[in-house]
Amino acid sequence: NFGAQGIVFLIITASVENIVDFAIDADGTIVAGGLVSQFDADRGDGTTGSNVDNGFVVKVKNTIGPALVNLTVVVAGSGSVTSSPAGINCGNVCVASYAPGAVVTLTAVTSGGSTFSGWTGGGCSGTGNCTITIATAVNVTATFTGGVANLVSALSRKVHGSAGTFDLPVTIGVLINGAITVEPRTIGTGHNIVFQFNQAIASVGGVTATIGTASVVANNSNDVIVTLTGVPDNQRATISLTSLNGNVGANASISMGFLVGDMNDTESVNASDISAVKARASTSLTLQNFKYDLNLSGAITAQDTSAVKARSGLVMP
Repeated sequence: NFGAQGIVFLIITASVENIVDFAIDADGTIVAGGLVSQFDADRGDGTTGSNVDNGFVVKVKNTIGPALVNLTVVVAGSGSVTSSPAGINCGNVCVASYAPGAVVTLTAVTSGGSTFSGWTGGGCSGTGNCTITIATAVNVTATFTGGVANLVSALSRKVHGSAGTFDLPVTIGVLINGAITVEPRTIGTGHNIVFQFNQAIASVGGVTATIGTASVVANNSNDVIVTLTGVPDNQRATISLTSLNGNVGANASISMGFLVGDMNDTESVNASDISAVKARASTSLTLQNFKYDLNLSGAITAQDTSAVKARSGLVMP
C-alpha cells in the first residue's frame, strides 16, 4: 500500500513471463524474482547460439508511508482551537492531515469573554482537552457561547426571477479604496448584503451606509441581512453594524462597489465585460454564471448584453 500521496512505477526490462515469483513484505516492500534468457548470437570464436539464464530479484521499498487522514475542526461561536502536534489553528473551519495512529490533542481557546461549552464528535465531550487517536477521517466541533461576535464572511444576495436566489461572495477586510468586490447586477428592489458571523446575532444596535439608505434584520441566526435602497450605480460603499448582541464596541463593516456590467472586479466596464456577457447569452442560470443575468430576469439575454454595452467606459470613482 503506497498511500494516497504517491505511486511508484517499477519497470523491469524483461517480459512478464520472466517473473516467476512476486510478494509484498509486511513493511510494504515489493519483491519480484525470476529468470532472464539472453541469446548470445556471436561468441567471437566462430560458434553461434547459446542461451544464458540469469536470475534476478528486484525489491521496491515503500518509503512514502500510509495514506494520511483528515481531521476537520469546526468552531461555533467566539473562540479558536489549536492542536498538538501542530496542524489545527483556526477560529472557523480548518482541516489538517495526520498519519493513522497519530494521537492529536485539541485545545479550545476562548475569545472576547466567551465561554467554552464543549466538544462534539471524535469521541470527545466536556470542556477539557479533546484527545483523538487518528484512524479514519473525523469531524470535531468546538462550541463557544457569549463573547464578541466575529464576522467570517459576507454575501450579496439577489433573486433571479423563477431561477431562484444566488449569492455573490463579498471579500471582507478590504478598505473602501482597496480591491473591493463589485456587485455587477442591478439594484432591483434593493441590494441585500448578508453579514455572516461565527455566532447567532439576536440584536444590532445600528446600521449605517456611506451611500443610500440601510435597514437591518437580525433574527438570532448567524446571518444578519442589510438592505440598501437608493444606491446610485457606479459607487463604492461601506456598510457598518454596531453593538452586536448589545456589546458596545462589537462592530462589523464591509466595503464593496456597485457597477452594473463590471464582470471582473476591475472597477470599470469595458469590451471584455461585453464579450463575457454576450458569450453566455441564452444559457440557463447556474452557480457559475448567475451574475451575468444583470437585470435579474432569471435568464441571460440580449437585454443583459445591452445593459453592459450602455455602461461601457464607466470607471468607478
